[in-house]
Amino acid sequence: GGTEVHSGARTPWQRGAVIAALALGVGTALVFMVRFHPNQGVYFNALVGGPRGAQLRYDMDYWGNCMLQSVEWAAEYSRAKGIPLRMTGVPPHLIEHNAERYPQVTYVGPSSDRHHLEVILMRGTRPHLRDLLRRPAVHRIRTPDGAVLCTVLPGPAYGEISQQSQPRTVTTRRSPRFPS
Repeated sequence: GGTEVHSGARTPWQRGAVIAALALGVGTALVFMVRFHPNQGVYFNALVGGPRGAQLRYDMDYWGNCMLQSVEWAAEYSRAKGIPLRMTGVPPHLIEHNAERYPQVTYVGPSSDRHHLEVILMRGTRPHLRDLLRRPAVHRIRTPDGAVLCTVLPGPAYGEISQQSQPRTVTTRRSPRFPS
């Protein structure tokens, strides 16, 4: 590893170059972790183009951490619209467990056809992922470089949201993008 290369360096210039290369590698990873938080687990290096370059070639968010962000967004959207929302998603257990944290949203099974929103973790084949990226979404969870981790699609009951009264103004920690 790095210590072998460093100890094998014969001149101070070579040792300095080894230390600089190691510091650059560690520094790059640390900057990524801070910049991409809470999705720092989707690290892909510059050789594949970062997360955006890896988007259609690899499973991005293996553990589905973006599913919580999707449910958080839906809870804020629910408060803004003044209507409780029913959600489903793939994988369903992640939506179900994360929805338990927010009284504004309720998990329903996908076969019920009563959900307002459907969250899909971006996993699968390239054609499947391309299809998901082309579908009109209510919201997408993205990395800072634009890679899509989760997509929030309108469900069969989505029309109920627009039939409700005017949205109330809400203050959120982040500035989520709500569709009109």
